Amino acid sequence: MARIAPKTSLSTRNARRRLKPRGKPYYDEIRPGKLALGYYRKAGNAGGSWVARWYLGGGRYKMEPLTGLADDHDGDIADGAKLLDCQQARDEAERRYDLFLRIEAGEPEKPRGGPYTVEHAMTDYLTELERLGQPTKDAKYRINAAILPKLGATDCAKLRTDGLAKWFGDLVKEPPRLRTKKGEAQKHRVVEDKDDDEYQRRRKSAANRTFTVLKAALNLAKRRKKIASDGAWVDLEAYEDVD
Repeated sequence: MARIAPKTSLSTRNARRRLKPRGKPYYDEIRPGKLALGYYRKAGNAGGSWVARWYLGGGRYKMEPLTGLADDHDGDIADGAKLLDCQQARDEAERRYDLFLRIEAGEPEKPRGGPYTVEHAMTDYLTELERLGQPTKDAKYRINAAILPKLGATDCAKLRTDGLAKWFGDLVKEPPRLRTKKGEAQKHRVVEDKDDDEYQRRRKSAANRTFTVLKAALNLAKRRKKIASDGAWVDLEAYEDVD
């Protein structure tokens, strides 16, 4: 039987600031016993983060981090992507939960209001990997680090080959990312010789793996008839002889 999470007010910045930092989320029930919105309160001035948790049955739960930090700082403007206010986080948690239920039931997805974006395609792709019992750690890293920041808000119907080619090329130019605390500006490794053949090979190999994730997600969306054509990426080739 699902347990009802103790109700916690997460709706305002001031309410969230009164919470003590801890390693597990504070929860606010959305659908009692079925779906809850969780909030991780970080120490110091770091912005918190959101997570959705839903009941799978048999005493088991699924937790899924939501893309975007909480709008915890004065002056933060929630954009529904990189920064989420409480209502946006609740809406996203419900969307993901409903998608999970539809996939589990084998039902087609109901049309979304607004365009079907690259972020929607990535969410659907990760959900499908999880449904199939396939690993998602590497895909999530590449999606959050390299796909969503540049392409996430783009309507899939408006993707173009030249735009994707530029994004693909920029992946090679960007230096390797360093582990960075959530809420801080992304740090990169200092590279002294960017023309070194081995360095270029590694960057192209990494770009290929990220491009593979993007293509797999877009191809899934096309098979499910959420994208009309694969013309934007079908002829875009990966770098050769770099793996």
